Amino acid sequence: MSATKKLVSKPQQSIARLAVALLAFAGVCGSVLGEELMLKFPKVTDPYFGEALYHYNQKDFFQALSHGLVATEADRIPNDDDSLKDLMLELYLGFGLHDSAEQLLRKSAPRKQTAEDRNHAWLTLANANYARGLYKEAENALSQIDKKLSGEHSEERDALLGSLMLAKGDYKKAARIFDDLKSNSDWGTYARYNYATALLNDGQFDKAVDEMNKVGRRNFASEEMRSLKDRANVALGFLFLRAKDPNKAREYLERVRLNGPFANKALLGIGWAKMMVADYESALVPLIELHGRSIADQAVLEAYLAVPHAFSQAQSPNQAVEYYDKAIRAFENELKNLNNINDKIAKKNALASYLEGDPRHDREWLSRVEGWPDSTESRIFTRLIADRWFNATLTNYQDLRAMSKRVSDWAVILDVYEQMLVAQRGKEKQKTSTAAAPQSVIDLVNARSTTYQHLKLKSKRDADENLSTVKELKRRAAGLRPELLQALGEHERYLRALVLSEIEMETKRINQYLSQSRFALAQIYENMLHQGIVQ
Repeated sequence: MSATKKLVSKPQQSIARLAVALLAFAGVCGSVLGEELMLKFPKVTDPYFGEALYHYNQKDFFQALSHGLVATEADRIPNDDDSLKDLMLELYLGFGLHDSAEQLLRKSAPRKQTAEDRNHAWLTLANANYARGLYKEAENALSQIDKKLSGEHSEERDALLGSLMLAKGDYKKAARIFDDLKSNSDWGTYARYNYATALLNDGQFDKAVDEMNKVGRRNFASEEMRSLKDRANVALGFLFLRAKDPNKAREYLERVRLNGPFANKALLGIGWAKMMVADYESALVPLIELHGRSIADQAVLEAYLAVPHAFSQAQSPNQAVEYYDKAIRAFENELKNLNNINDKIAKKNALASYLEGDPRHDREWLSRVEGWPDSTESRIFTRLIADRWFNATLTNYQDLRAMSKRVSDWAVILDVYEQMLVAQRGKEKQKTSTAAAPQSVIDLVNARSTTYQHLKLKSKRDADENLSTVKELKRRAAGLRPELLQALGEHERYLRALVLSEIEMETKRINQYLSQSRFALAQIYENMLHQGIVQ
């Protein structure tokens, strides 16, 4: 775990250094504020802040961060400083720069910011730390909230604290926090679900079931809460399946919507519950329905075993043979797919092929997994995305890829700038050395004009200074390039290891299914032979 944390933190350092190294260039090459932005933000009066907001709304977050930092460092935003700090806080958190976000909160005391605003900012930081698995840092951020938050924010803070206790394994304390938080709000409902989880981990089975059931039987308006209700009922159903109480399990599983995200698992549970009471014909109804769905889902894979088993138990050997044959072919095909994916991912830089596209939008990477959602890959990556460390590393990896593209683009532009400045300086020297003697009174006056000479000297100094700045930026960016590539390599290796490990576990699981299918099929053939059904 500690090694993972160290790895996850590296891109934060790289992003910070690269941002600082290239900010001056971002300031030189500013973009034009669009009219669309002014319509969205009519109260924005400072052009530099508006420029940062423009890039933010274009989802070009690195440019937004760059311009925001330039404006902050140059103290160019006197009017919208509170809004800028809010923007910078969100950008810092988005890039995983939690230390920078915390420093901004600690040192800033904006005149317009209320205690509630500051507490909400600390809560935002705490949530971001928790999402990255930085539990200690999340607790530290929560401890900075000096007054009680109002309304929903108060519930959010308590829910987060309870989740932190669950993550730390302090189930008793988590249960106390969630118990105090229970209410009819969305946060309160999540708290009740987590409260039941904490009670289960603490060994309080009956009380946990009672609390989970309160979530599982409520009517909700939003899709998010209906999904939580389905999740609660699936959890209860499988809890009672493990407790060998199939009738009670069905009571909860039959509450689950057939068009929701937990429908497949519920259908599988209902099928197993009916088989547990030897109602095999009835069990085939949900299982065959499930069998016809995408094999990318884990529950469907298990249905490939359950359906022929139910036919076998229902004394329908021919149908059992048919479905075991289908299962064997399906499992053999899955093993081939897994082997192909393993070979593809094992190659250096191959993982990036799953993440192609505009780096600014690479966090939508799941939509680009080949064949999504009906593929073996989707089943692998769907499970991986539930892993907090995989998510944290993937997010940093995407940020590094976006930054790598940015550095490459800027390197080209810096080269062009340098060539232009060198060419300009050469022309100035040539003009000075080849200038002819004055031919008129006007030429003579201009040549001898103090103002003219001053402007000429200033132009030369500016050109030299710009050329020096560009060269320094090139040097600093080139120096950071190896660190960026190293961080990218480390993250890709870690992500590849996680993916390959998941593929290995899935391969073992499918091999077990295949062995069970072959053994069961052999038994059926042996029974049919003894009964004279086959020759």
